[in-house]
Amino acid sequence: MKKLLALLLGATLALSMTGCSSEEALTPEEIYDQAIAKSQELDAVDGDMTISMDMDMGGMSLSMGMDARIQLKNATSSDMEMAMILSTDVLGTSMQVEEYFKDGYFYMSDGSTKVKAPFDYSEVAGQAQMNTATSRDFMEKLEMTEDENGNYVFTYSIAQDRLNDYLDGALEGMDDILGETGSFVINEMNGTCVIDKEYNVISDNVHMDMDMTAEGQSLGYVMDISIEYNAVGDAVTVSFPDDLDSYEEVDHDVLAGAMAA
Repeated sequence: MKKLLALLLGATLALSMTGCSSEEALTPEEIYDQAIAKSQELDAVDGDMTISMDMDMGGMSLSMGMDARIQLKNATSSDMEMAMILSTDVLGTSMQVEEYFKDGYFYMSDGSTKVKAPFDYSEVAGQAQMNTATSRDFMEKLEMTEDENGNYVFTYSIAQDRLNDYLDGALEGMDDILGETGSFVINEMNGTCVIDKEYNVISDNVHMDMDMTAEGQSLGYVMDISIEYNAVGDAVTVSFPDDLDSYEEVDHDVLAGAMAA
């Protein structure tokens, strides 16, 4: 299940980019493009992500939900700090996993087992990606309004052919999940992105309808992703539990295997 989630999130995040900036009167397209550029420069974010997904597997239906609280600071340096609390609900069964990175150590807790191992920050940085606002390269429609607080509200829909051409390249190397003849196709994608007057993303909501074929099985997915940004940049503080020192140290490869499972 975690590999499947990794594929779905990987496909979503492969599309990602967010942000804004300029004091002159700009068109909606220019505001959105500059927002992306600013977002790419951020190395700290604090946000809450909610994902709901309905799957159709050969006539069988399965619904699942996932909530994540993510705090990330100094994302591009060895001083990186990360805290991520991930909760999933599948068929009425709930599970929570906590992951932390601090001072060159990666920590993981599933509620009953708490372990740690030395890791390079580059091995962990991808765990806490949150950006989902879609590059304008894929859009066939982008419209902007302002809400009662003066924030920019963007609504958009994507061009299916352009997006799927991009995904064909972005998902190369996932043969262990899709198989040699597998495929991943986006049927529909639209969203709403809210950006404040300081050109920071406040919230981001994305709806996706997609089909995947893997190992001879066809799967259909409808996914809704909602992100609320609590802080970015210097305003971000990463919170850690008080008992990290009590986590049992294990071999790096053992913990790396648990991350990938």
